[in-house]
Amino acid sequence: MVAGLSHDLRTPLTAVRGTVKALMDGIVKVPEQQEKFLRTAYRRTGDMDVLLNQLFYLSKLETGNMPLHLKNIDLAHFIRSYGEGKRESLDPEKIKLSVSVENAEGQVEADPEQLHSYGPHQPHPRENRG
Repeated sequence: MVAGLSHDLRTPLTAVRGTVKALMDGIVKVPEQQEKFLRTAYRRTGDMDVLLNQLFYLSKLETGNMPLHLKNIDLAHFIRSYGEGKRESLDPEKIKLSVSVENAEGQVEADPEQLHSYGPHQPHPRENRG
């Protein structure tokens, strides 16, 4: 898992480095394009932040410094909430998201706080790349 996170971290880091280098070298001269490059670099730093949080989470799990408080969670409700949270963070003109929970009925045992921290408000590292 650490190897996967390290690999995934390298991708946005390389993109940010390339973007900054292109701007420093004056390759992009049009202000609108410069703004687009800067926004892309900024978005990639968000990707790296998510990955670093996941690495920190993994470290806490491995060292036993993250107690889990397991409770029964309604799976369909969590999936609906997750989908709504994702939908709010997406550009509706570019991406349409629908969530179906017809076959997701039932309870799962999980830590609600941990689900929330990686749930609706925590984008996946591979999302919203540009």
